[in-house]
Amino acid sequence: MDSKLAPAQPQQSELKERDFLNHLEAYLAKLLKISRHATKIILASSVLPETVPLIRQLKRFESSVGLSRKAFRLGKFVQDVNALMNSHLDSKEDTFLSIIA
Repeated sequence: MDSKLAPAQPQQSELKERDFLNHLEAYLAKLLKISRHATKIILASSVLPETVPLIRQLKRFESSVGLSRKAFRLGKFVQDVNALMNSHLDSKEDTFLSIIA
């Protein structure tokens, strides 16, 4: 059988690569969330006096991590929309279920 006529099946290495990237994405999302919340807790507590220069740096860090998380979530949303648009759904029920998921 000619390989051009065979249906395209993802290879095992591609599946492992996607699985690794999915785990990495989830890990980075959690890392950003934890670092932002830890910074907020430090800033909200009275552990460091307001005169310490580290407070200014922590405020900038918290702000930039928050912006990074927003960009990250926007990228995930756009990726999901693109995947939905590229999927070939047969019925209205499939379309409805994929939108809900």
